[in-house]
Amino acid sequence: MTIKTRTPAFLREALCVAIEPTYFDLEHYDLNPAQIIGVVKNEINANAVRIGMFSHQGYTYYPSRIAPSAPHLGARNVLKEFENECRKQDVRFIVYLNSKWVTDLYLHHPDWRIIVRGKPFSHPDVKAKLTIYPLCPNSPFLDYFKSIIREVVAQSRPAGIYIDNFAIEPFCECVYCRRAYGRPIPSRRPWASPDVQHYLKWMTLTSRRLARGLVKAARSRNPHQVVIFNRGQFWSPFPTFTPEDNAIYAHRIANAIHTEAAVRMYNETFEHINEVCAFGRSIDLPVLTWVEYPLYPSYVPPSPAEAKIKAAKVIANGGRPMVWSLPCAPMISRAGLPGIKDVFSLVARHRAIFNDVCWESFAAILFSSRSVQLHAEGDRVKMGEYRKSLVGAQALLLHNHLPWDLILDEHVATDRLNGYCVLILPDVAHVDRRQAEGIRRFVNGGGNLLATYRTSLSDAAGRPLPDFALADLLGAHYERDVGETLEAWNVSYARFHADHPISNGLHGALFPIGGRYLAVQSEYGVATLLKRCRYYCDYPQPETSYPAVSARRYGRGRVVYIPGQFFRFYHDRGLLECNRLFRQIMTWFSNDQLPILTNLPDTVEVTMARTRSGQRILHVVNVSCDKTRPITEIIPVTNRFIKIRGACRQAVELASGRSLRLRREARYAIIALPPLTGYNVIVLK
Repeated sequence: MTIKTRTPAFLREALCVAIEPTYFDLEHYDLNPAQIIGVVKNEINANAVRIGMFSHQGYTYYPSRIAPSAPHLGARNVLKEFENECRKQDVRFIVYLNSKWVTDLYLHHPDWRIIVRGKPFSHPDVKAKLTIYPLCPNSPFLDYFKSIIREVVAQSRPAGIYIDNFAIEPFCECVYCRRAYGRPIPSRRPWASPDVQHYLKWMTLTSRRLARGLVKAARSRNPHQVVIFNRGQFWSPFPTFTPEDNAIYAHRIANAIHTEAAVRMYNETFEHINEVCAFGRSIDLPVLTWVEYPLYPSYVPPSPAEAKIKAAKVIANGGRPMVWSLPCAPMISRAGLPGIKDVFSLVARHRAIFNDVCWESFAAILFSSRSVQLHAEGDRVKMGEYRKSLVGAQALLLHNHLPWDLILDEHVATDRLNGYCVLILPDVAHVDRRQAEGIRRFVNGGGNLLATYRTSLSDAAGRPLPDFALADLLGAHYERDVGETLEAWNVSYARFHADHPISNGLHGALFPIGGRYLAVQSEYGVATLLKRCRYYCDYPQPETSYPAVSARRYGRGRVVYIPGQFFRFYHDRGLLECNRLFRQIMTWFSNDQLPILTNLPDTVEVTMARTRSGQRILHVVNVSCDKTRPITEIIPVTNRFIKIRGACRQAVELASGRSLRLRREARYAIIALPPLTGYNVIVLK
């Protein structure tokens, strides 16, 4: 996917704050824009602020001829007040606009509601005005919302218009969707049927067309008005909100997107921040993403340590942080703000180090939207289960301090693979002809491939093939699924029987495996599956005739194929044996020349970038912390080193300006790291 980026400079350098737009309690709180922007500017050192002006309840915070004003707004025009303060204090002003929730319209126009499986998307008994209820963009609400957008840009000149979560709800059955589709809305099953696939394509293209109409409204006064769409999560079981769809919104429809890396709100791990920012790199965009300030479900602020970690992780992975939500009411403490300011101030002082850099990566993980959708079939639970393989692959690279990228389906058939040492296919069920040719070309030219489970075993409709499309490359032929024999997710064993670099120290030993496995035939096996153990794996059972791991050379490259759910197993169990095998595979792939060697624990994250002037930048984020929430303490990591492959004559810690002890060894520069207590940035000269 070749897309020329046109992201405005201020967004590529944004250090942003988001003021939660759901509800300003103007009755009990004296909203003071000068004070709030003062906090944004002085207590955080942010350079942009996003503030809601059309709330989740459908209220405006300015005098509107279209929508009801917020309770107790009176004669105030909060839109102009914030705009003026941002101009005075040199902070970019981004206006948030809710794209689907209006309580009054929901109550008075039942036909405008989203209808799924014959029922309104939200419960129709609306009593509390604070509850949010969605309306369908195919209904007349869209014209209402466009008029709000035009009204806002007529009354103000914001740096950006931020449109929240806009798209057609999949399989909405409202009268307007049925009318626009021109035929009955199909059920979700069978997923691969022509009816369902035709509908999904229509839904995606129609959402894009409607979104372009919103952008046109936003640019009704200024043709260069910056527009940002909130795309929620970047992955989805539906064609909307996929990475490829997000790239269209970011580059061809609007100027940028925001994705939500909410750790507490969505019960995600801290590693999800890395994933979201890696997605941004895959579509050539430094995406805006959340750094949560209040913690869901209550407004409990993070400590400075936790706030600093979140902001640092976004910066260290190439994203742009958006702090959500700044304290703007008496109940929300400012206690954690110094942690954010530490990061924002460092970035503001050294713009060339953090902005417009290229990221160095050793491995590429294929995020295959086609395979995701074939597996999930529109089911979010299945999507979550499938995603475990992707997250497990990311975790193994992260825990081994190996820089990685996400790449997309279209990248595999292009020269995007050039420059990577390793391509990882975590259960990528469908590989089309062009992708297969690209993968073979990559490996034949000296690249390395690690593939797992059902990779290339499905056709475009999700039906199983008689053999792997990449059978010649994997050196394996499909025989049958032994998942039922191995009993779902229970742990069993394999035994390494071949002397091979990836089985160093494992020869003859039992190796724990888990999840589902395929029975394959391969002459390149280095480990063999054992029959499933009895309950709790109390005695090892006889060997099967099926390999658990195979390793081979192909052209100038190398291939390891694991016919089971290796990455999902690591996600679920986190076994050190899996980490050891993975590291030995990566070492073999790199000819014993991994880009980073270190004695850091896996709670410390390392990424690398290169500036336009050629300086290499090492980002080190210490996520060694207590188990409390919010985090109260970062556990210092001391007396550690890091070996970086490549030439380096000096290493300087950016914050202190202090040179670090450095020596050379073969092809590596060995750097003695300073005590790590949060976020360290090291410039290699």
